[in-house]
Amino acid sequence: MKSVFKRPHFGVFFITKSGQDPIVNTSMEVYFIVRNIELEGIAVARETSNISKKIRVLIADDDGLFRETLKRLLDKQSSIEIVGEAADGKQAIEKTEELSPNVVLMDISMPEMNGLEATRCLKKLHPLVSVVIVSVHGEREYQIEAERAGADKFLLKRDLSAKSMVKAIKNVH
Repeated sequence: MKSVFKRPHFGVFFITKSGQDPIVNTSMEVYFIVRNIELEGIAVARETSNISKKIRVLIADDDGLFRETLKRLLDKQSSIEIVGEAADGKQAIEKTEELSPNVVLMDISMPEMNGLEATRCLKKLHPLVSVVIVSVHGEREYQIEAERAGADKFLLKRDLSAKSMVKAIKNVH
């Protein structure tokens, strides 16, 4: 009986014996599933086709105009693909599950669930997803809380430029 493979994140392979829990190999190679290979009684599901090397980004901010502006800015970058948007922290978690981004750009002040709480949840559920906090709150305590929540980077909206945003995304990826 071959093992079932579900790809939660690019570059992760599951190697299982029939009926056993998967062993995770976090190889840096990027593949898609095309076949199962029998290797000494172990079913190996391996992703094996070329894909775009674009960084997949999700934008989570309750300000629709800011999301649209950021999307237009980042869409011009050949190395970045905007895979989706979320208007609150709860949606950010749902969209991450659905769209498998590499990086989430997260505002702090959002309805339903704030960005710090959403970052904590995302990092528990998807530790390989990078989170960049993008906020108007420049006070040091917000930066400390973002770091405690697991954010990989903290940027102030007032200091943003296309160059600084792209650099931050590439650095955390």
